[in-house]
Amino acid sequence: MNRYRRLALHALCLPIAVLLALGYVATTSAWAGARPPSPCRDGQVTVSAGRPDPGAGQLSVPLRFSGSTGAACSLYGYPGVSAVDAHGRQVGAPAQRNGQQPVNVVIAPGVTGAATVTTADGTTGGGRCRPVAAGLRVYPPGLHRSQYVPVPLRVCGGEFGVGPVTATPAR
Repeated sequence: MNRYRRLALHALCLPIAVLLALGYVATTSAWAGARPPSPCRDGQVTVSAGRPDPGAGQLSVPLRFSGSTGAACSLYGYPGVSAVDAHGRQVGAPAQRNGQQPVNVVIAPGVTGAATVTTADGTTGGGRCRPVAAGLRVYPPGLHRSQYVPVPLRVCGGEFGVGPVTATPAR
């Protein structure tokens, strides 16, 4: 691994560690002493994407998991993520899990879940790139129904990863 890629990975790890810690605090303190809500079911969670963020040779796309019913439920683990073309056909292999420890995240009014999809930034020599995907097919953790998220993405350098869902305040 070259020096610049190693620095980029280190620069990415600190913010992710902070988000994980905040997610743990948000999910555990809100339900301390109470029984956490049951796992989310298909139809209870809506997935959307934030603005792609290039930096340090990486392109990151935040995914947001929001409640769609008003009832609290919980997510635990990694979403399944694949890049797809305009016809819904998968472009290349699905995103690989990044190895971070998942936490139980309560999806409730005012609290959303977030996961980050990453790839090498093709503009900085990130290696061979796939065709630009029209969007992402996302399976929230533990659920069986995928959702299409329209976000153009070019997977480059053979790097396509996803982190676990963590808690964030709703925006």
